[in-house]
Amino acid sequence: MAKASTLNKVMSKKAQRTATKNERNQKAEAEKIAKEQKKTLAKLQAEALAAAKKDAIQKAKDAVEQMAQAKKNAAAKLKADKEAHR
Repeated sequence: MAKASTLNKVMSKKAQRTATKNERNQKAEAEKIAKEQKKTLAKLQAEALAAAKKDAIQKAKDAVEQMAQAKKNAAAKLKADKEAHR
């Protein structure tokens, strides 16, 4: 039968290897989660940027439409004023 001290040394080394293995696994899992979070954040930022760009484009289109309508209204008013003075 093996001595108790030898058995304790073997068990201690095994526990140490298991702890090291667990530590590596935890580190790998943490890195994986961090990578996923970074990827998700980048995706959300891209979506937010795309939405802001789309909104800015729509606002510019609306402004152009308003200017065109104002120009039409001014032309119609000018025409009506000319007709009224005749």
